[in-house]
Amino acid sequence: MKKARNILFALVFLLPALMHAQGHGIPLSFTYLFFASDTSTVHGGSARIRMNTFYGFAAGTMGDVEKPETSQKFTNYNRLGFSFTIDRQLIKNIFVGFTIPYLQSNIERLPGLYPGGNYTWQGVSEVRLRLGFEYKSKSKLWTILLHSGIPVDKGREGFFRPEVYIGHDGTWNIGLDYSLTWFLSNKFRFQLSSEAMMRIPKSGMIISGEPALIWTGNQVNAIQATINLRDYVTACAGIVYLQQPWTYTLAWESYYETADNAYGYSPAGLTQMEAFVQHELEHDALVHSVNVGLTRDFQKLHFGLYGRIPVDGYTAFRENMIMFVFGFNF
Repeated sequence: MKKARNILFALVFLLPALMHAQGHGIPLSFTYLFFASDTSTVHGGSARIRMNTFYGFAAGTMGDVEKPETSQKFTNYNRLGFSFTIDRQLIKNIFVGFTIPYLQSNIERLPGLYPGGNYTWQGVSEVRLRLGFEYKSKSKLWTILLHSGIPVDKGREGFFRPEVYIGHDGTWNIGLDYSLTWFLSNKFRFQLSSEAMMRIPKSGMIISGEPALIWTGNQVNAIQATINLRDYVTACAGIVYLQQPWTYTLAWESYYETADNAYGYSPAGLTQMEAFVQHELEHDALVHSVNVGLTRDFQKLHFGLYGRIPVDGYTAFRENMIMFVFGFNF
């Protein structure tokens, strides 16, 4: 009985420690700020290539709304990534494309909840298909993008694992983006973008090993469930100042993520365990950040360097980020 209580105690502290919001894929808000500093659109040429690489790091969190004492269970977290995107004009104002991202996450866990040490997850997370509409008037540029990720990486073996997942944790997903660039003058542009991402629920292991044996009375060593990974929405608004061939960007970004959800447990009938897990999953998250950027044009080549500094939020890594973007229109 004492052993069961100890494991239950560990789970109580384990689950909230993993509930830290972050978009674990490519940060798209930087991409739209990058486009706002350029005058080219896909229908202005036949295709557009973009490559970027980013690095994010955090040594702490913004806390847990209900359990601030459990919000920091690591000493270092960082992630990096590289992606290649190509968009091609299909017909006037309509383009299609794809993105291939390579991502890596690293976290150093404190001893106790897990064996202390570093945990890494890396690989190509998905192939992302893109269908977009882009229209440019004299003073404005509108972009609407529908995109879907086909998982390549299988995701974590269990939902409560020490690794921080990459991309969308092996789930199918559908995203809808909107971007508006308003050419205020020859020197200034206003940029507004938003992204909504929905992950498709998938079945998988939620608790395994000794905790599962205790919950099920030594019947099974793994408890399965259908897991609905957090959906999220972002919004970013900024000002771009042009001093050719340089542009300078200052923007505010907000990121909101819904709570995880699990249902369809197997074996069924573990009412106390289901209620406990569901309670621990009910943590939404919010991050407010300041973004800054610097870009330079070389005719059809376009280079950008961006940074993100977290300002406020909850249930989230206090993650700083830098990103280098390279674009080529032809």
